[in-house]
Amino acid sequence: MIHHVFSVACRYASVDQFSNTLALADILENVQITERPPLSDPPVGLPIETSVVSVWLNDGSQDEEARLGINLVVPDGRILRAHETPMTVKAGQSHRTIAKTPALPYCGDGRYWFEVSVFRNAAWERVARLPFGIHVVVGGAALTVQ
Repeated sequence: MIHHVFSVACRYASVDQFSNTLALADILENVQITERPPLSDPPVGLPIETSVVSVWLNDGSQDEEARLGINLVVPDGRILRAHETPMTVKAGQSHRTIAKTPALPYCGDGRYWFEVSVFRNAAWERVARLPFGIHVVVGGAALTVQ
């Protein structure tokens, strides 16, 4: 069976080609911007590259296939589909996925969430919620938008 080990949102993730080790840089917690972008539909993309990294383990004796889904939940509760892809986790092995996006949609100041889900047995199962904030900062203090 496939098990979710961990997920993290960061600015950059890289895999060393010789040792196959994973390096994560700039874990995403809070994003501060100095100018308020206009609110629009579709949302304006902030030029902030992000990666959502997930590690999975198959402790079974057969390869397993599933679909990985990553949604972005914005402060007003809307869900934006950020990424969906098939994955195969070999029997007895771990598997990692790195979903990259070149921009973060801006839908107002507040708390955003990346939600990591897996589709198997005809249903989506959420396995992680990764929170981060986006706030406009003027003169060293974040503005609060109601």
